[in-house]
Order: sequence, then C-alpha cells, then structure tokens
Amino acid sequence: MTSCKRYCSNSDRVLNPARVVFLQNFMKKLSITFTFFILSMVLTIIFITGCKTSTTPQSPSCDNGFHLCPDNPDNCCENTSSEIDWEIFEFGNPEGTWGDNNFVGGAIVNENDIWVIGLFYDRSPSGQSDTTYNAVNWNGTGWEKYSLPIGIANSLGEIYGIAGFPVWNIFPFSEDNIWFQGMPHVLNHWDGEIMQYIITPGDWWDVHLWAPGGWALSTENIYLGTTDGEIIRYDGNELRHIATLSLPLVIWKIHGANNRTYALGNGDGEEYNPKSILAEIVEDNVTEIILSDYLLPESESNFGRIYSFWCYGDEVFFLTRDGLFVYNSISQNILKLFTREQIGCVEYEPVNIIGKAPNNIFIIDAIGQIFHYDGSNWTIDSSISEISNLRLSRWTDIDLKDDMLVLPGAIRDGYDHPAVAIGRIRN
Repeated sequence: MTSCKRYCSNSDRVLNPARVVFLQNFMKKLSITFTFFILSMVLTIIFITGCKTSTTPQSPSCDNGFHLCPDNPDNCCENTSSEIDWEIFEFGNPEGTWGDNNFVGGAIVNENDIWVIGLFYDRSPSGQSDTTYNAVNWNGTGWEKYSLPIGIANSLGEIYGIAGFPVWNIFPFSEDNIWFQGMPHVLNHWDGEIMQYIITPGDWWDVHLWAPGGWALSTENIYLGTTDGEIIRYDGNELRHIATLSLPLVIWKIHGANNRTYALGNGDGEEYNPKSILAEIVEDNVTEIILSDYLLPESESNFGRIYSFWCYGDEVFFLTRDGLFVYNSISQNILKLFTREQIGCVEYEPVNIIGKAPNNIFIIDAIGQIFHYDGSNWTIDSSISEISNLRLSRWTDIDLKDDMLVLPGAIRDGYDHPAVAIGRIRN
C-alpha cells in the first residue's frame, strides 16, 4: 500500500475524522482572519479618501503660511496689483518759505475728498508777508488751502482758536463731520460751518506736549496720544486721560480693528530711552503686549525698534528693525513673516505700513519708495523719486482707501515745502 505522508489523492487515502475536524476549524479561523484583513483595508481606504475630501479647512502650502484668504481659508490669496500711477502736488514758495514746512498726515474720504494736514507758510507775491496754513483739501479737480482755528488752551483752561496752529491728526467721517487734533488735550470738531472745541479736565495745558498719534473708530470712540506716553479717549461725551505707558515714550501711531485698538510708543533716539512699546486698548483698558529694545541682541523676545503697525481683523502686522511680524490677539502668538532683506527695505528706514488684506500690504520708506506685497512677492516702486526729479524728499505717512493711496511729506529746494503724492492702483 502506498504510504501518504501529507498530500494524497482521494483514491489513495481515507481521512481521519479528527483530522477533518481540525481542517474545518483551521479553515474557519483562516476565513475570519481574512475577513478582518479585508475589512481593515476597506476602512483604511475610506479613511484616506475621507481625509482628502474632508470639508475641514486644510492649510495650503502658501509662502510663509500666513496669507490665507480670510473668506476662503482653503486657498492662498490671489495676487493683487502692484502697478500704481503717481501724481505729485507741491505747495508753498520754495524761495520764500521758512522753517520746517511739511505735511504730517492724510486721510481719504473718497477720490474727490482728500484731506492732508501739517503746517506750512506761503509767502505773498510781494514777499512782504506769510500766510500760515495747516490743511489742504482735494475736491476732485483742485486743492483748497485752509488756516483752521485749532484750539489752544492756557493755564486757566480757557480755549482760543488760533489759525495756523499745526494739525497732527484728522478724522474725516463726512464733509460736514471732521475732527482735528492740534494740542493733545483739545479735540476740534468741524461741522462744515463752526469749529467746536472739546477739552480734557485737569492740569494738562503744557503746549510742549504735541500729539502725533491718533485713531478714530467712530465719533464716539476716538483715541489720541502724546509725546510723554499718555493715551486719551473721547467716548462721545467727554475727552479724558485713560492711561500712561510704563515709559515716557512718544506715541507715534494708534490704529485698530474689531473693537481693539493699539498704540505704538517709541523713544526719542538710540541713546535716550531706546525702547518700543506696543499696547492694546479695549475701551479704557490698556495692556502693554510688546516691549522691545532698539538694538537686536540675540533674544527671541526682542524685535528691535518697532517702526509702525497695521491692524487687520484679529491680527496686528508690525514692522520692526528685524522684519515684519504678525501678532494674533486671540491666540496671542507672534509669527515672523519676512526679514527686511526679503522685503527689500534695507537702505532707508521704513516709515509706515498699511494694507487692505494680508495679500495687499504697502510699506513706505523715508524717501517715498513703496514696497508692495501682492500675496506672493514683494515689489519696489521708486516712481515718486523719479517724478520729483530725484530731489531730496521725505514722506511721513500713508493712507489707503479703495484703489487710492495718499502720501504726505515735503520736498527740499533749499527749504522744505509740503508735497502730496497721490497714487491710483491699477486693476
């Protein structure tokens, strides 16, 4: 009889009943194992497919990972236009003016209503007298010069309207609802016919306290700053002091969004109080969120001098000696976006930053070069210098509304005389 060790034909062997039971149990276990394997593979495929088609927003691979579209966080923002058509307007008589005449701020109501403020002297054709102006207004076809009676207060708390006193801030809501700031403790309201004065109570009348920083969310929420770190608020009823920074810094800028307002204080120089403070203001509460030294020691908590900032939603984009950063007011996280080398703003110090969205940011330097971020790249526009025939110029501020930019400043022809650059962004 032929022996069968393992595999035999049915005609050559008879299976042992115990072996049959063993084989049946083995095949049953194998079937269950195989079923679980197939099921796990199916679930894995479903999970992977589900992840790919998930409606949960996934961060796209955008440059630096920050310029996601606010309305559609699944996509990178589209590139915006960097092409700008510039026009420069000059004021005053370069041969007859005297002093440091310049514009310090501007505000766009619409394309036919633009205010620019500061102080300049315009000598009469005879050369015998000077007229002092502190504001000009663009009406769509030409400029009108103003000597606004800005409120000055004495030690008794009496207010006098003095024409030609410097204007540091302007908040135009409409043609007959314009707010001006000259002295830090006096707010001036123009209703189209009469200038009204609102004053803070107390012993504040020192005329040496000028006020470069200011911001208005509404006519019931206006913030002003002084050269010694004071923050003043007008709430629609009264103008009052609400806080003083921990260091006596000049509050250069105040700006806000989403009911949060921020103030930037800077020291007077590299040697005297060389610090920057960025503070958050919510109604009457002021919190200092960043304290930075002008120098750049090897410390992650130091940013160098903070030149300016711009608010968008819950974020604050702040421009420093070390580069451009963004602070999120909800998470309180800070992210470095670009170095100054990446921006291209290295040769001259930046002056201000403003934008319409994270993919549409403008930075201006001291000589009027415009650095624009379009969502992918930085471009440099030096048209203002070329249009002004390469004359020495300085630019102090920038305002943006819709597709229009306004830069106030001065051009030097022996003496400084005010100038305004208006740019129209091509679409």
